Amino acid sequence: MHTINRAAQALRAAGFEVTAEVDETLRPAAEVEAAKIERQAARVEALDARANRREADAATADQAARNAVDRLPWGGEPIKVGHHSESRHRNAIAKADAAMGRSVKVDEDATRARARVAAAARTTDNRYAPAMVARRIERLERDI
Repeated sequence: MHTINRAAQALRAAGFEVTAEVDETLRPAAEVEAAKIERQAARVEALDARANRREADAATADQAARNAVDRLPWGGEPIKVGHHSESRHRNAIAKADAAMGRSVKVDEDATRARARVAAAARTTDNRYAPAMVARRIERLERDI
């Protein structure tokens, strides 16, 4: 309420007309818990969609890196210094190295995104685990 009143006061000072209505009735605990579960499920879905996109990006980057490596001379042919192909060969090596670096980074991002999905999926299960509920009850009893 303090934050709302302060914001309303600042708006009034700036010349705005402000009306604040706050419903202070408490929702039933079952409704609050159902809303938490619903929000968590939506979060898991959103994180899963993001992880799927990152995994698709990782597959694309991996294929690009493989293509870049395939363009290099077979068998690890050395760079012919002074030859007309020297700059092309060096550029191909640099492109393959950069593509591999991008592939590794995107794959790490995908792995991290998938781990976040797993963690978010466990959150609701952990919240209602018997040991967790018992600790929450003990903490509330201590607070009372």
